[in-house]
Amino acid sequence: MTPTNGIPVVVAHKDVVAAAPTVTPEAAAQIIKQVKHYFSDANLNHDKFMRESVSSNSGWIDFKVLARFNRLRQLMGIPVARKQSKANNRKNQKPVPKVADVDAQYVTLLGETIKGGVTEEDPVEVNEDGSAIRRKEAFVPSDEWFSRTVHVKGLPYGIESPDFIEKLSEYFAGLGSVQLVRMRRNPKTGDFKGNLLVEYATAEEAEEVAKKDDGEYLGSKLEFVMLPAYHDEKVANDEFMQEELRKPGETYQSFEDYCISKGRPVPSGNGKNASVLKFAELVPGCLVKFTGVTGDVAYDDIKKAFNASHRVRFLEYAAGSSEGIVRFAEPIAASFIESHPDGQAVGEVNLSVEVVDEEGEKAFVERSKAAAEGKAKPKTKSSIKIEFVPGCLIKFTSAAGDVPHDKIKEALKDECDVKFVEYTTEKTDGIIRLADPIAAKIIESRPDGLTIDEVKISLEPVDAEGEKAFAERAQAAADNKAAKKRAHPDNRRGGHGHGHGGNKRYRK
Repeated sequence: MTPTNGIPVVVAHKDVVAAAPTVTPEAAAQIIKQVKHYFSDANLNHDKFMRESVSSNSGWIDFKVLARFNRLRQLMGIPVARKQSKANNRKNQKPVPKVADVDAQYVTLLGETIKGGVTEEDPVEVNEDGSAIRRKEAFVPSDEWFSRTVHVKGLPYGIESPDFIEKLSEYFAGLGSVQLVRMRRNPKTGDFKGNLLVEYATAEEAEEVAKKDDGEYLGSKLEFVMLPAYHDEKVANDEFMQEELRKPGETYQSFEDYCISKGRPVPSGNGKNASVLKFAELVPGCLVKFTGVTGDVAYDDIKKAFNASHRVRFLEYAAGSSEGIVRFAEPIAASFIESHPDGQAVGEVNLSVEVVDEEGEKAFVERSKAAAEGKAKPKTKSSIKIEFVPGCLIKFTSAAGDVPHDKIKEALKDECDVKFVEYTTEKTDGIIRLADPIAAKIIESRPDGLTIDEVKISLEPVDAEGEKAFAERAQAAADNKAAKKRAHPDNRRGGHGHGHGGNKRYRK
């Protein structure tokens, strides 16, 4: 079949036309280059499937296997089988694989193309019957890639094409001897994150590229940084380290353990978006208390300072506080204190440090568990938070009868902005909430109160206890309103009978 914009037409396997396939000389050259790349040291350092394949069956990989690789399918125009729909996937039916076995004619063509392009000087060889290929030399893993890789940011998220990686490789080859370009992907969706890992032949080349501040690709401004520096920054910020960023030889938390250490919900993996929360049990000897925080010292500054000597798993510190607790990943609190007899410097501030005793550790664990349980609770839409400023309330009492709230607002509109009026129809008093804390001024300017429809209304201040009680009532009303909205999100207000919901009213 003929590809459309480099992507083969999706057809059912049985619909493939039996005409003998062919490839153009240009496509053949790309196929040979791609296959050699699969067997290269640079690729094998990161390609688990290929690494396992070259270490078994004397290193031979059948062309039937290679023909299933996406990029080779695209280059050869090999059709892809449709996925079976869930509606047709009955219990007694065998599901159709995402990619069906490739027709023998395509496998033969692939073998002939590769065999015709491989020379004696190449690091790979094809067997006598042209059915498989292997490396001539055994693969020896290397960690050198880490020190000669540049992390690149700035490309659009999710944008790619069949030849995207080739075009990117050409661009970065203009900056040095490129060994490998890897696209970083969202681990959940597989979407391209817009970030790359570009490996060069030497660390010196990579460092020269990382110094550039004028990188641009298809209108996108690129940001370069050496991978070791990018890795260390994430460690200092205690961020989860995805596999492609990990330093060889180092050990890292799994994503589940990372979530546990942060008191975050851990995906259960049952496909229903359910989550469980575990709490990382504290090993004694991991906690160090610090005191003496003064001035403008940020949370991140403290964490970075302690992280310089040992990995910090958690920092308990509230902005503005003079003290806090560092939880190290290992029980090294005593040795840390011993190696820091003069305390820990954070910028120009020197913090006193001490080991947290058994009682302090127990209290820390209780606080951490309580915080974890709070985070584990399912999130729902909260009600509006009632922000209350003292001095905004005026109590009013009418001589007789119900007083329309609109007339109270009208009577005061020239002097102040009335936010809302609280009153009960069976009573003759209520509370006026002003937008600004000028209740005392309004009362002073109106010693005789208000007169509305010949009804005298007296005004008086609300004391601290009254203000507190009012704030609690107002918040409860807001919470109740939000709860009803969550329970009946599609309800619409009908006639007058649905409008009040009780006698207490908070009129805006």
